[in-house]
Amino acid sequence: MNLDQFILFDGAMGTQLQARGLSIGENPEYFNLSHPEIVKSIHKDYVNAGADVITTNTFQANRKKVKQEDLSTIISAAISHAKAANASYVAYDMGPIGQLLKPMGTLTFDDAYDIFREQVILAECFGADLVIVETVSDLLEAKAAILAVKENTQLPVFVTMSYQADSRTFVGADPLTATLTLQALGVDALGVNCSLGPVELLPIVETILEYAKVPVMVQANAGLPEIVSGETLYKLTVKEYAQAVKRMIDKGVRIVGGCCGTTPEFTKAMHALFKNSKIVQTAPKDVCAVTSGLKTVILDNRLTLIGERINPTGKKLLKKALRNQDLAYIFCNSESKPQLKNMLQ
Repeated sequence: MNLDQFILFDGAMGTQLQARGLSIGENPEYFNLSHPEIVKSIHKDYVNAGADVITTNTFQANRKKVKQEDLSTIISAAISHAKAANASYVAYDMGPIGQLLKPMGTLTFDDAYDIFREQVILAECFGADLVIVETVSDLLEAKAAILAVKENTQLPVFVTMSYQADSRTFVGADPLTATLTLQALGVDALGVNCSLGPVELLPIVETILEYAKVPVMVQANAGLPEIVSGETLYKLTVKEYAQAVKRMIDKGVRIVGGCCGTTPEFTKAMHALFKNSKIVQTAPKDVCAVTSGLKTVILDNRLTLIGERINPTGKKLLKKALRNQDLAYIFCNSESKPQLKNMLQ
């Protein structure tokens, strides 16, 4: 895959399946087994519209969401259906596990890593060309997924975070922190997908482009969703969507596609954009920075003292917490001094 040229991903799968009979609450991944022709037809429609990359119907294909005994069969079928569309590339679609990692939740980092590893090994075995980790809110979960891909396969890995209207993810990561962290972990492309329409995402994308040294990817929703008579509708028109995406391409975005509410018509319109567009070379800032999961501190020429707030000398409880990797205590307990908590927010 040449990342120095425009790359067009497909559009929504979930809303397309709903339009073809998927019930509310029904697991979309099982459509790979029960309705293979429907899944294949959606993939084929996107290829006919000009998509270079087809993403598999595997967003929730992990052992927390599907039966363990069905996992291999679902992933195999999903990749087979995507390949049947004859796209240039097939991306294994890997979404969040669906549980928060410690210390916010109960899932350990090692467990998350194992869940992702299980999927990506199967994805490579069954013939996926790359992995797209999408709709991520927690950078720690993204790290587990990235390491699982890089340490267990030879597949390229793209990662897109999902931001809210306040320009932060659900757990609080901002675009600068996500961009610096993800590219330091060695992803092949990074960006944003879902949650907002392309107009609302533009300021976030501009921040990403300021610092991203790898290709930037955007898969927006077809506008902000509206509930009408109990039905979720996306009212942004194809023309409006394409116009917003054009502004992103003109700023340096190279990889585009669609998320919730988009259709093959959106894909066709984006494909047409490439004919009259040229790759824009960006000039990302070269910074020295440290990040937490929520915040970045860019270091300048000042003397910067790092680590004193978690010096365990003379602090028995803090020393015990460090040995036990009790991050909740380290970050939040008064013995580690409240300034540390403020630094990490």
